[in-house]
Amino acid sequence: MGEGGRGALVARLSDFLESSPYRFESEKPGPMHWHTLLTDCLAALTPIMLHCPDCDREMMAQRADTDPPTAAVARIQCDRCDDGDTHSPEFYDVAGSWVDPVAHLQETCA
Repeated sequence: MGEGGRGALVARLSDFLESSPYRFESEKPGPMHWHTLLTDCLAALTPIMLHCPDCDREMMAQRADTDPPTAAVARIQCDRCDDGDTHSPEFYDVAGSWVDPVAHLQETCA
């Protein structure tokens, strides 16, 4: 999705959320709540880059429900390099900083 398309989507989602009759705990959420919700919605619509640390193969994939919303890259062995062991992905944001998937899951389940 291009930057213009993303901006238009943010504007449409923002307008929808502001006019929505649904409220959390019968109160209108503050701006930070909307920002977090929009960020999570956009992240869910954005594919994630899968990167194999062994062969450097990369591919875009549909985001899993357990992927942190700020993650742009998931490093995990590809099907060609997989040795049959169980591997967990390591997540990184667009700046290359490590993203803690456990913290995201704790926030989601709280």
